[in-house]
Amino acid sequence: MKIKYWIPLFFLSAFCFACDNRPSRVLSGKKMESLLFDMYIAQAEIDNNHNVFSDSARKHDLLNAVFRKHGITQADFDSSLVWYSDNLEQYVKVNEKIIRRCAEMAEDLKTRQIENPEMLIAEETGVVYPVKNRTFFLRKTDLPQRVYTFQADTVLHEYNGAYDLRFCVLGLPPEIRPAVTFCVQCGDTAIVKRDSVRGNGFFTVSVSVLSAKPVSRLYGSIYFPEIDSDITLFFNHFTLSRKL
Repeated sequence: MKIKYWIPLFFLSAFCFACDNRPSRVLSGKKMESLLFDMYIAQAEIDNNHNVFSDSARKHDLLNAVFRKHGITQADFDSSLVWYSDNLEQYVKVNEKIIRRCAEMAEDLKTRQIENPEMLIAEETGVVYPVKNRTFFLRKTDLPQRVYTFQADTVLHEYNGAYDLRFCVLGLPPEIRPAVTFCVQCGDTAIVKRDSVRGNGFFTVSVSVLSAKPVSRLYGSIYFPEIDSDITLFFNHFTLSRKL
């Protein structure tokens, strides 16, 4: 290539570098947006569940779960926050995108509720069965044999229908895929459905029942094939329900 072609290429590269002077240790705008979005959701959980987050240690655990999800440390976040506070134009752009995401999430929820009325019916008609904890943390010390068991804290007497297990998990490392077993007891027979949790976010598994015998119990387990000693998982919206 002739030297005259190198000159404009050099100036173009210099211009691009000048436009993005973000140090390599600082999160990109896209990563910062995703992280702050999850942190805002985590803060909303803290604000709405005072009994669970009654001390600073629990709040710290939840924020660490967010950092683990994004593969960063508190120090990474602090460094990025300092840089963005010194570059307000970039920070404003990130926040504008977060505001749009929040608006889109609210609109999406409204649309799904219209398309799936059972999302509202479950809360309004009492077909959500009581469970021990709807919002909780899990550490290795909470998991004897690496298993968390659950059940509906009531005796059922329902005939047929579709039964759901739903929850949201945060802080799950990508290399761990917990195995979920959901059981619906009909007389002396248990209808069993198995699936695996493939990542952070919402998880749902359903069991449809068509039997002459009434459903008496909903129960199951979450098995962790391996789990780090320092891991802390956060579960919320843990529900057992029946669709009408």
